[in-house]
Amino acid sequence: MVFGFSTIKNPLYGQMFDINELPVADNNEDRRIWSFSITGDFTVASAVEAIRRKYPKLQWTKKRNDEENLEHILWNCKHSEIVWKWLGDMFCFKHPRSFEDIFKFVMQKSFAVKEIWLSAAFITLRELLFLRNKCVFENESFNEQSTKTRILKLTAESEVRMKGKMWNSFYDLQILKLFNMSRRRTVSTRIQEIYFLLPVNNQILLCCDGASKGNPGMSGYGFVGRTSNGECIVAMAGGLGVATNYFAEVMALLCAEEWAIKNGKLEVIFRIDSKAVIKAFTSGHIPWFAVTRWSKITERLQSWCFIHSYREVNFSADFMAKKGANMARGENLLFKG
Repeated sequence: MVFGFSTIKNPLYGQMFDINELPVADNNEDRRIWSFSITGDFTVASAVEAIRRKYPKLQWTKKRNDEENLEHILWNCKHSEIVWKWLGDMFCFKHPRSFEDIFKFVMQKSFAVKEIWLSAAFITLRELLFLRNKCVFENESFNEQSTKTRILKLTAESEVRMKGKMWNSFYDLQILKLFNMSRRRTVSTRIQEIYFLLPVNNQILLCCDGASKGNPGMSGYGFVGRTSNGECIVAMAGGLGVATNYFAEVMALLCAEEWAIKNGKLEVIFRIDSKAVIKAFTSGHIPWFAVTRWSKITERLQSWCFIHSYREVNFSADFMAKKGANMARGENLLFKG
């Protein structure tokens, strides 16, 4: 059956469609046609396209020029860069690019400035995240002045939780003024007289110290021995592995005492910068791990005493203790003069 190329007309509505738009029947055998593809052949892709649910295009996606992720929203978005530059300029900092930068920038600042910066920085992070949600879901636009005003207001309100002292400097005063905060207590300078005395007669002076990088962390001990005329007779350092500062200080004292006994130095003055260790050994509240060793030491020594020393005086022992903490395997280094 073949249709001609005439036009079918409706007498009431005029021309509706051309006859050549109708399917053409031929004398070939019947075959299945997949109507969801132009060729009539079935494909998985055309089946997926036929059954999938289609949604209208989202208009807000045009606002994102870069791939959206948390790092982009908080640090690299053009809006966040404007806010961070403004906040960094207030503190004379560079534009922070990560959480590490936030903490690194205030390492050499006063406690008061640290509190203000950290509060302002984390408030800024929160406001940037909220701002993104408002732009996406509530169709709001970025208002630079409104965002800055809100950060200043919320940071000033957090002053009630800040207890850090300020330095007596123009920089600290300027930061407090920018955030409309009251003046804080300043860190006072206390001048302390320190001195170093050599032992007398047959006594030797053993300056002891311990160090731990992390508390607990990789630790070591060190001690330096001097005679009554100031001659250095020993400088020793040793590694202790992972331990606390207190443990390292105790071990420095024990190792120094055992060295003195082994070398026939039975009249000893111990100079150490840990008041806690001195109090423990003078009051009899010795740590359990040191009781046996301390008992054997006191049986041999003829006389001994403890002197508390500031680190500025005990610098040689402090250097040896840090050297011990850096030792990889904990071998002892022995230097004799």
